Amino acid sequence: FSDVIHADLYSDCHVIPVGNADPVRAMRAADRLPIIMQSLTTAYDLVVVECGPTDAQGISRLVGEGTEVFLSLLEPNDEVAQAAVELIESGYPDLTLVTPVGHQTPGTPLPGRRSAA
Repeated sequence: FSDVIHADLYSDCHVIPVGNADPVRAMRAADRLPIIMQSLTTAYDLVVVECGPTDAQGISRLVGEGTEVFLSLLEPNDEVAQAAVELIESGYPDLTLVTPVGHQTPGTPLPGRRSAA
């Protein structure tokens, strides 16, 4: 693991950054995820896995005893609500919706101004 785990410069956290592996090839090794997660949860008090857009089936290999599922909610819309309902119905009834403190939904740019890309 020492090749991929890096110390965060601003905290006591250790981070495994997003890799550059081919996603199709990486998914062939997905059967090893439970072993990797077990090793990480043995070594660390808290393990946070950012899964990106996924569904209950997509996270099923990562969950174990004591797993908590958080769904990022930046803008309330039907897509996020549907994702939450599907996760709850798929066996994650304690799903927690999270929004960064102080997050403000970007508004329409002022006349003559453009929004950042």
